[in-house]
Amino acid sequence: MIQPLDASQFDQIKGIFPKRYPNLSLVDAMLERKLPGEMWVDDVKKPKSCLLTTYAPYGFLAGQVTEKVFDEYYQILQKKPQVKLVVSPEMESEFKKNNKFKITPRYQLDQPNLAKIKAINIEIPKPYKLQQINTPDLFEKCLWKNLMISLYKNTENYLANTYNFCLLDGEEVICEVHGMLNSRVMEPAIMTAEKYRGQGLAASICSHLIKHCADQGIQTIWSCDVANTGSIKTAEKIGLQKSLEYTFFTLGY
Repeated sequence: MIQPLDASQFDQIKGIFPKRYPNLSLVDAMLERKLPGEMWVDDVKKPKSCLLTTYAPYGFLAGQVTEKVFDEYYQILQKKPQVKLVVSPEMESEFKKNNKFKITPRYQLDQPNLAKIKAINIEIPKPYKLQQINTPDLFEKCLWKNLMISLYKNTENYLANTYNFCLLDGEEVICEVHGMLNSRVMEPAIMTAEKYRGQGLAASICSHLIKHCADQGIQTIWSCDVANTGSIKTAEKIGLQKSLEYTFFTLGY
């Protein structure tokens, strides 16, 4: 029978998610209590499978999932307005046969060569100003403030557990990158105001964030839909390479 875990039990499930699991930055952030969410397992004492869900519409499933166990996890997922589910690579072929989900192919990119990453220098275009997002007042101006609050629950938790930068045109936030991280890995979420797109702002601000993380000993991963060619080009421009193909299995679309 599926049961919830409380924070004191999170260490029990670390071995269930493999090292090459997609979006591991978010999974590990939850296990490190940096990112709030909910966790369920098939056995509290000796878990063989685990489902994690964030407060934004993301879910992560791994381990030995029998048909009976999946049915119980599915009942949990159905109670959410929408969820984009990631599963272990070995589960994907079976999940693609399940017509309950909308299937969206995804890429994950990472940094194969840290020296190359650090050597790439993309200047901030003038007259824009680079600013770290480290105060509630600046965060209030961000384009994706509501999305970040849905993930981190409140401003204080967001500021304490992310690395973030924005570009300002005067006092207006025109481009922002939110580095969702754990102790080892960071994944950026980038947004550019519509009228400022096409200027290479995302590449310049993300390059700065990746170097900042590298100086702290934190690796970068990047994920996007296969159809999002603009995101892929930006990632490759700053030195990242495709390393993994996976799928979002979406309920409530």
